[in-house]
Amino acid sequence: MAVKFDFYPTPVAPGAKKKVRYHARVVGSYTVKTAEITRKIQNACSLTRGDVKGALGALSAILVESLSVGNRVHLEGIGYFQITLECAETDDPSATHAQNVHFKTVKFRPDQILRKELRKEIKTSRSDRKSHSLQLSEIEIDGLLIEYFQENPYLTRMRFQQLCGFTRTMTLKHINRLIKEKRLKNTNTHNQPIYVPTPGNYGKPYSDTTGE
Repeated sequence: MAVKFDFYPTPVAPGAKKKVRYHARVVGSYTVKTAEITRKIQNACSLTRGDVKGALGALSAILVESLSVGNRVHLEGIGYFQITLECAETDDPSATHAQNVHFKTVKFRPDQILRKELRKEIKTSRSDRKSHSLQLSEIEIDGLLIEYFQENPYLTRMRFQQLCGFTRTMTLKHINRLIKEKRLKNTNTHNQPIYVPTPGNYGKPYSDTTGE
C-alpha cells in the first residue's frame, strides 16, 4: 500500500518577495493506537495481550524516568529519545533562573536500521483527496471570527481550524499572529489553550465588565 501525499505551499517570512514553492506532505494518515499494536505483537509472538500491555506500560514508565533526568534513551532498531527545553531568549544567561526554563517536547531520531527498512518499504502515490487550507484573507478570517463570537464565548484551536477550513499548521500560524497583534488571548493553560477576543476586537466592548 502506497503512502498518499500532496503538495503544499512552503511558508515564507511575512513580506518576503519570493516565488511560491511547494513541498510534499503525507495526507490522510491514520493513527495506529496501542490496542492495535498490542494485538499485532501478540499475534507475532507467544506473549499474551496482557503481557504486551504490561510491557508497553513499563516501557512508558522507564522512558519518563530516564528522560526526566536528562538522559537519552536508545531503543535498538527504533531510535533515540531526548527531551528539549524552552525559555525566553536573553543576552544575559546569568539573569535566567532555573524556574524560567521549561520542558518543551521529546525529540525522536530514528535508528539507521529503521530508516533503511523504511526506504526499502515505502512507496508513494499522489493523493486525490485535497486537504489544503482554504485561501482566506485576513479580512475574511476577521469576518468569520466576528460572526463566531456573536454566538460563542471562546474559541479552541480545533474550532478555529473547522471554521476556516485550515490545516493544523495554518491554524496555529494565524492564532499566533492574532495573539501577537493582541486581538486574541489565551485564558487557559499552554497545553490546553482557550482563546477569547481582547477588548475592542470581534464584538467584545472596550469596557470589559469581567475585570480582565
